[in-house]
Amino acid sequence: MFMIERRASNRLEIQIGGKLQADDMRQLLDALEQESEGMTRGQVLYRIHDLNMPSAGAIVIELRRLPVLIGLLPRFGRIAVVSHQRWIQHASELEGLLLPGLSIKAFEPDDIEAAQAWLTQTQT
Repeated sequence: MFMIERRASNRLEIQIGGKLQADDMRQLLDALEQESEGMTRGQVLYRIHDLNMPSAGAIVIELRRLPVLIGLLPRFGRIAVVSHQRWIQHASELEGLLLPGLSIKAFEPDDIEAAQAWLTQTQT
C-alpha cells in the first residue's frame, strides 16, 4: 500500500506500508517520477508504517530503475522519514549520509510536527 501526493509546488507526501510486490514498486516509482516533475531541492514527508521487506521482484524493479532514481536526486533536498520501525529510521539516516546534497532525518510518529518544521528550515 502506498500513496504519493504533491502538497505544494516543492513538497511531496508519501505514505507506505505493508509488503511491496513488483507491480507496487513499478507504480510507486512511476508516481514518484511523475509527482516530483519540476521540483528542485524539494521536501518530502515520508510516513512509513508496518513496512515489510519488499518482494524479490520489487527489489529487482528498483535495481533496474536505479539510474532513473539517481537522476531524480537533485529534485529533493530534505526528506523527513516518520516511522515507528527503528530499522527504517536507521537505514534512512544512513542513506542520507551516503547521498550528497540530500538531508534525511528520521522521526517518531508522535513527532510529526517536528518533522514538518524540520522540512521547512533553511537548507545549508
